[in-house]
Amino acid sequence: FRDWFRNDLKELVLDNLTRKNLSNIPNLDVEKAMGYLDDHMKGRADRYPYIWSLLVLTQWLKSNG
Repeated sequence: FRDWFRNDLKELVLDNLTRKNLSNIPNLDVEKAMGYLDDHMKGRADRYPYIWSLLVLTQWLKSNG
């Protein structure tokens, strides 16, 4: 998954995990989330479980918000 988010799904992830979309998630530290995303995309850390959770949640909020 880690490489999948950095390559094949990078555009999908970055289009959906924006500051605006993340700010719609109650109690989420948006700056921390953006830092995790940046760390993952630059290969400094493997954050795919966290990114996957955020991606699913933002998609759910879009369809049920």
